[in-house]
Amino acid sequence: GIVRSLLADGPHADREVREAVCVHPATPPRIVFRLALEMPEVFAHAALARTFFREGRGGAPRTGVVVRLLAREHLPLAWIEALLAHPHPRARVALASRPALARHALARLAEDPSPHVRCVVAGRGELDGRQIDALTRDPDARVRARIAAHAGLTAAHVAALAADPDEFVRAAAAARPDLPPALAEALFGDPSLWVRSALARNPVCPESLVLAFAGAANVWLDDAVLANPSAPPAALILVGPRIAARPWYVWTSRMLVQHPRATAEVVAAALRGATEDARRQMIFDAPRLELAMMLELADDPSPRVAFSLGYRKDAPVEVLARLFARPEDLPRGVAACNAAAPAWLLERAAVDAKPWVRSCVAENPSAPVALVERLSRDAVASVRLAVAKHTRDPELLARMADDADVQVLNAVSYNPATPRAVAERLHGSPTVRAYRSYG
Repeated sequence: GIVRSLLADGPHADREVREAVCVHPATPPRIVFRLALEMPEVFAHAALARTFFREGRGGAPRTGVVVRLLAREHLPLAWIEALLAHPHPRARVALASRPALARHALARLAEDPSPHVRCVVAGRGELDGRQIDALTRDPDARVRARIAAHAGLTAAHVAALAADPDEFVRAAAAARPDLPPALAEALFGDPSLWVRSALARNPVCPESLVLAFAGAANVWLDDAVLANPSAPPAALILVGPRIAARPWYVWTSRMLVQHPRATAEVVAAALRGATEDARRQMIFDAPRLELAMMLELADDPSPRVAFSLGYRKDAPVEVLARLFARPEDLPRGVAACNAAAPAWLLERAAVDAKPWVRSCVAENPSAPVALVERLSRDAVASVRLAVAKHTRDPELLARMADDADVQVLNAVSYNPATPRAVAERLHGSPTVRAYRSYG
């Protein structure tokens, strides 16, 4: 009761009092371990710490306490030595995960009875040859799969793991960056699809094998070939249309058109075989499109695909002209909005029958001042609203401050190019204030 009262103020209590409570021999163990999280350097001198860490008696700290203690950067060496014998594997896993361990501690953890601990040890880079050899022959397949990716394996170790009875061990061996071509040939015929997929993803896999994987027309192998940064263009031409044709795989289109070895032929083949949504996404994501491909996309049966093409900053005049010649509003409007649109196209778009197309001209930063001024007097309020939002002409904005439409007035008041006196007048206008209150 006295100890609880001393700690009643929580972690903000007097530091000297809390240190005294931590090292007092009569303090209950649960309170000592709780204080150990706050002051591990003091806990090292507590009676309970001396009893457990030096004599192995008095019980072990709770696993959660140990894990949190081991997360600290600096710990007394005696703690590390004693926690090697902690009864719970979770605590030993946390110990094995620490960035710096003594050689004898690492050797003991490499022979730990828990496979979880040995898995963590297998991922450490400072293992010696004897430890690596033992872990490659570990009875647990998870440990062998983890050590299969270790950089210190010899050629004999890699060959043995590539012939392991467990498919996940063989897959880990197939993914090694130093996989010999002879082993790649052997793993090519592996009965496990998991192993073949790992091999197909490996950048060191021979191109002939990657091309053979692409010809298998398997969903998993297609994805693996696409994930291989060294896949030859011929393989990408095979897998690209199949991947782009999947309605649920739109996200892979970015990987396809941005692949390091994706040529113009690869992108064209994928676009021709893609779904409508995938084509739209690939148009946005492709770093470069050939003119012939752009012209083909400008005539796409879907107006939404042509609309996406109009947003490309590298769209040439020929493509924009073809988009504007379409009967649908979407392609015509996006062509008029493109900064590369020629003057003749903007002039025709400014008198288009559809207000949305005319408003796209007002949004174009390259539109001539005289054309924008003409649109600011358009009979349709939505066109004038587009001018009020996008123009940066102070004189034009000052004139539009007398517009009859309240939405236009509100847009003028928020435009950063509007003269300050005009903006303040509009902000105080009862009409604009009522519109904002309603919105």
